Amino acid sequence: MIPRYTRPEMARIWSDENRFRTWLAVEIAATETLAEAAATLTEEEIQRAKAQMKVSLLTALESSGARAQQIARQMLIYGRPLSTPEMIARIERLDVGDVRAAGAAMLRSAPTVAAIGRVGKVMDQARIAGRLGGT
Repeated sequence: MIPRYTRPEMARIWSDENRFRTWLAVEIAATETLAEAAATLTEEEIQRAKAQMKVSLLTALESSGARAQQIARQMLIYGRPLSTPEMIARIERLDVGDVRAAGAAMLRSAPTVAAIGRVGKVMDQARIAGRLGGT
């Protein structure tokens, strides 16, 4: 924003500091939601998520870019591309326990902190983890 044409209230709203505070609030809300889901997830929710994942997987086959990204992820994780039936079988094998365990593992891991530019005021990893309720 151009300072001479900006009201102070608008400058505060669009400041980098406010943007990062808002992002932190979103991350905290997402973490709280993940923690709640890890504890209260139902089989019905898992079935709905599986259906959405399969539709997304099959829809991605129509886009060469999405398919290339999918193959790249598979190469990084599995060392080979997976067939469509194999991916669907992996989705079908998921159950409430698997998803709860994955959510709990994510909550136990330390957050990653990345910053660009002047980083003197960036919270350290331990403080961010504390704000997120993690380790």
